[in-house]
Amino acid sequence: MKKLAYLMALWLTTQTSLAQEAKDEAMNQAQRMAAAFTNRNFTRYVTHVVPSEYDNDEATKKKLIANLQEQVPGGAELEILELTAFKTFGALHQAIFLVTYHHEYSFVAAIDDAAGYWQFTMPMPQSVHFERILKFIPTFDVSFATLIDPGFAKRKTFEVGKPLPDFRFATLKGDTISSGHLKGKAIVLFFWAPWCVDCMDAWPLLNDVVQKAAGRNIAFVAPAVHANARSFPQPSPALRTFRYTVALADRADDDYSLLDYPTHIVTDENHIIVFKHEGSHADTIQKLNEALAKLKH
Repeated sequence: MKKLAYLMALWLTTQTSLAQEAKDEAMNQAQRMAAAFTNRNFTRYVTHVVPSEYDNDEATKKKLIANLQEQVPGGAELEILELTAFKTFGALHQAIFLVTYHHEYSFVAAIDDAAGYWQFTMPMPQSVHFERILKFIPTFDVSFATLIDPGFAKRKTFEVGKPLPDFRFATLKGDTISSGHLKGKAIVLFFWAPWCVDCMDAWPLLNDVVQKAAGRNIAFVAPAVHANARSFPQPSPALRTFRYTVALADRADDDYSLLDYPTHIVTDENHIIVFKHEGSHADTIQKLNEALAKLKH
């Protein structure tokens, strides 16, 4: 019995020691990652970043490095403040670091491999949706969400093949538009934000999409996230001529899982989602037109 207790104590001590070694190594590699960023060695920095940040594509990786060199202001620093959370899964580990990036508190998620090599997300604001972390690290343990994003499990999601979550928004003209009002119609949603230049640049192209769909049983709605009745006291000519119904979706990202702007959603007449596209890409409008062409009406 004493021997068994001794062996158990020895095993626990060993496991504790191994866990501490893994934490120390995680912090060491995080510090090297942060130093590469602060020293503007972005080529080195990106080697520490999870490949999904650049779609695991070499050309996109080079573009990311170029964007960092161009857009990160001189003197910007990335500082690791603490290892906020750490979990062990067999020989693998996951962690969240609290950092400061350009004088603002942010989170960095990280994961290692069997060889103990750590890879990190780029800094994410403290208001980050946990879904964004899962976008870059799909295997990241969802229990971390309770620490950084308590609303994670409450937000409605847009998934192809699933029913469209109900919505109800005020419009820019002071009316109300809802999924219930659009029963029997296919719906095209364009979630955008007033500060999103790519979103606004897309308006003329989206006007052409609406024109091509003239006469079809399709409703085009453009919920503006972080916008309310005071956001557009004098709508610009471009906004006034935008052919989608502009809706005011002030806190939509609290209610819905929106990871990027713009986000395009298309449903059929039964409000089943048939298309979802996040971000602005060269083929966005083409894919949107193709999705609309497949609708029955």
